[in-house]
Amino acid sequence: MINQHRSTLIFVNTRRLAERISPRLRELLGDEAVAGHHGSLSRERRLNAEQRLKNGQLKAIVATASLGMGIDIGCIDLVCQIGSPRSISTFLQRVGRSGHSLGLLCSYDVWNYLLSKTINENTLPRGFAPATDS
Repeated sequence: MINQHRSTLIFVNTRRLAERISPRLRELLGDEAVAGHHGSLSRERRLNAEQRLKNGQLKAIVATASLGMGIDIGCIDLVCQIGSPRSISTFLQRVGRSGHSLGLLCSYDVWNYLLSKTINENTLPRGFAPATDS
C-alpha cells in the first residue's frame, strides 16, 4: 500500500511499536524511505523527519501522538492506524490527515479488532475490510 501512494502516515500507540515497525519497513522500502517519529527522539530528528516527509523525500513515517495535528507535514495520501487509537476523537483526527477517508484497519488481536470495528461503525459512513495475513 505504501508504494502505491506518495506519502503515508502510520500511527501507532507506543514508542516501542514505532521502533519495531520502522526498521522493518526500512528493510522492505529502503533506508531513506521510512522514518520513525516519537517523543523520545530529539527535536532535531523529529523536525528532520517532518521536513523530509513534507518535501517528498520519505515514503512513510511511523508516528506516535508526537506527530500532533498542528504540525505541518504537507499533503498525506494514506493514513494507517496500527491498533486501536482508544478514542473516537483521536481516530477521526488521524484519519483526517488523509482527506477524511478510510481504507483498511489492522488489528493484532480480537479485542483490538472489536474496538476498532466499533469505532469505525460509529464514526464513519463506510465499512472496512479486516487485514488478513498473506
